Amino acid sequence: MTSYIVRPGDTLWSYASAITPAGHDVSETVDELIALNNLESGSLQAGQRIIVPVE
Repeated sequence: MTSYIVRPGDTLWSYASAITPAGHDVSETVDELIALNNLESGSLQAGQRIIVPVE
């Protein structure tokens, strides 16, 4: 695992799209990020640190 600091304009979907390997389902990455970070929704705030999987 590693972490990422959310930047202004980032959304959970856009970040998940950037880290999802080609041919894989972005929605599964979104679900994984929500679970790893105990997020109540897909909303992110600039400056927030989220845990991300290392593929």
